[in-house]
Amino acid sequence: MWVELWYSVRRYFDLERTGNKDKEMLKRSGARAGFTLIELLITVSIIGVITAVGWGLVDDLLPRYRARQAALDFAAAVDMARTKAIFDGVEYRIWMVDFDNALGNADMANYGEYWIQAGNSSAGSSAWDTLPVDGNGDGFQSEGSVVISQGGEDAIPGVSIAQWDTISGPSSSSSTDCIVFSPRGWVTNQNSDFSDNGYITIEFVNKEAYAKGLTEIYYVRIARGGFARVDFSNSDAYSDVEENGLGLDYSSSTANESSGG
Repeated sequence: MWVELWYSVRRYFDLERTGNKDKEMLKRSGARAGFTLIELLITVSIIGVITAVGWGLVDDLLPRYRARQAALDFAAAVDMARTKAIFDGVEYRIWMVDFDNALGNADMANYGEYWIQAGNSSAGSSAWDTLPVDGNGDGFQSEGSVVISQGGEDAIPGVSIAQWDTISGPSSSSSTDCIVFSPRGWVTNQNSDFSDNGYITIEFVNKEAYAKGLTEIYYVRIARGGFARVDFSNSDAYSDVEENGLGLDYSSSTANESSGG
């Protein structure tokens, strides 16, 4: 510190002796050593604009990603139920428990719930055990119940399950609102549960977008053979990608993005 001070004082007196030329050079050199107030303000303004634009994109894309992931998780649950039915030799089912009846109101909580259950027979099961199978009869339930509703253990903000079409289940058992798999891996629901295209469809909705009049829905379509696929091609965000290259590329969310087929 004292050495630096000494050299500064010595430099000052040297400048006094050598004249104003060196002073002017020192001033010009010193001016280049930092930033002017205008430069700082411009930089801060640019950072602010970039941050605002970036946050707007994230704010739109995050709910869309969550809806997509929720649909993929459900498709994986369908695949698991089918696979376990085949390996365990008993019926398995996905029980659709709850849906959102106010999709157009973003101020209200989101809702959606489904359970994965094992039957006690290869056909016409009379009792169902929510996974993991309760081997000791203590009534314990956990991984088999998926609650994406606000406040649920698996809550997904802004994502809801839409009300599904009538699902009566198989005629051989009481399984209303259930998608039932046989030990052969087939869906044993009645024909009336399937659409004209041959699917049972469960919809996962980006509720924030839906409330704004946009259609951002992932359709999980389950075929008679037990295979599930996630389809997003009917939504506004998919159309934006196809026409304008906007948002995330969801082209892989159609037939190519499937579970088991």
